[in-house]
Amino acid sequence: VAGGVAGGLAIAVFVAVAPACLGSPFAGMDPVAVSGWLSRVGEARDLPTMIADDLPKVIADFGFMLGAIGAVAWSIGRTRGDVRVHWCIAGLVLLITAGLMVWQIRATLFAHLFASIAAGAVLGGLIETYLIRRGERAALGLMLGAVLLTPFSWALLGSVFPAGKDLDDAPGVPKVNCRAASAYAMMADLPPSRIAAPIDLGTSILVRTPHTIFAGPYHRNTGGVRFALDVFRSDPETAHALLIAADADYLAYCKGLAQTRTYAREAPGGLSDLMDSGAVPAWLAPADDPAARDGVVQLYRIRRPGD
Repeated sequence: VAGGVAGGLAIAVFVAVAPACLGSPFAGMDPVAVSGWLSRVGEARDLPTMIADDLPKVIADFGFMLGAIGAVAWSIGRTRGDVRVHWCIAGLVLLITAGLMVWQIRATLFAHLFASIAAGAVLGGLIETYLIRRGERAALGLMLGAVLLTPFSWALLGSVFPAGKDLDDAPGVPKVNCRAASAYAMMADLPPSRIAAPIDLGTSILVRTPHTIFAGPYHRNTGGVRFALDVFRSDPETAHALLIAADADYLAYCKGLAQTRTYAREAPGGLSDLMDSGAVPAWLAPADDPAARDGVVQLYRIRRPGD
């Protein structure tokens, strides 16, 4: 009773001090940033999206998880007393972590940590049973357990199904590495400036150059994410006005980036659509070596009105 009271009190204090923790961690994000960026982040996808995008990974990740949950349920039915209680606790932990995986696939590593412990315990028991009893039934149980409780088995099963369509493999898409260190060498030699770039290029610029960026792939960078989406999906005149208002000095772009191809597809006539087709607006002046303009990272100086 005392433990229950103490636990209830701790929960009450937690809810009173940090009520936001009971809601979605993305509740405060700009809706445009959620729909235009977060919903497409691979590790932030939920189960229905994963089924549509990458069925082999769903089978591999959830198959092992369900195998471990099934093994724990089997162990609960075969045990009594304190041992059963321990298995029940293990089952509860697996169900909670599996629920996290359904919400966001990024929880897989965390969930599989507990699933591996449970699977190992069950397999250990099956091995012990086989060594004591021998016989066909014990051998069959061990082999079945080894198949169902091994991640490789589920990955092999998943590989039978076709993978989701990869934008990087689309016909006509240049095969370039937009994040290669060499693509930022010239940019790194420029005096520190403010560079606007697609969200996925932000970290490369930040790490490899002395420049300031506006957006990076972080859900707490809501304002920057929204700014990048607005710039690359707006018509050239609106994009120019946004960049001038933000006091951006340069704009970096890479035609081989799946993210900007998505912008071009969703916003015909927008800045990304024009730049992917080679129609660079007049207010963007090339600022890198002409020989480097081959579809890798291109840098443009943003002209001010009157330039």
